[in-house]
Amino acid sequence: MDEESETTHYYLECEGGVEEWHWNSKSTKLLVELYSERRHRFRDPKTRKRALWTEIVDDMEHAGYKGINEDICDRKWRNMKKTYRTCRETLKKNARKRVGWEYYDTFDDMFQNENVNSTTAKTESDALIEEQHNELSDMQCTLETDNNTLRAEQSNDMTMVAEEQQRQLLILERSRIAAIRELSKRIEESNVIQRERNDLLREYLSQL
Repeated sequence: MDEESETTHYYLECEGGVEEWHWNSKSTKLLVELYSERRHRFRDPKTRKRALWTEIVDDMEHAGYKGINEDICDRKWRNMKKTYRTCRETLKKNARKRVGWEYYDTFDDMFQNENVNSTTAKTESDALIEEQHNELSDMQCTLETDNNTLRAEQSNDMTMVAEEQQRQLLILERSRIAAIRELSKRIEESNVIQRERNDLLREYLSQL
């Protein structure tokens, strides 16, 4: 059995530890089918590859494969393309050699045949450069998204701090007003007592 038909394990860093995601024959076949449906869009330089991987992730989740993400699919696909290129180079050296990789014909149809029939076929180096360019573009988009998220979180944090400060000031102001009212009440009570004493004193003096 070749390496791509066996179960492949991916370990992902996540909150609280590490999660493991498994590729098997069915999930790999579905990945190939979903990519094949979008292969022309993947070649379009105006199309963000990350967005296409997101579509594939959504379809795979809908098919019951939970916990998968764009990075897992992209990494798996790159490994499969490497396997395809290795098989193709082997056949170039020895055309009689049998290829045991079950996805070779599918990949050959997607990549090799189109390159041969196209008058604007790209060399391996051109394809590699384009692939690296797409990777950098996706990484840049991811970084921009992360930066925007960070700025939004920082803005939210500052807003929360300002709101908390206002709340504390409001509590202090209410406490100050309550203290003033209590002091005024006690002063008034003291004045009442003093007036009563004065009245008693005047009454006593008038009787002398």
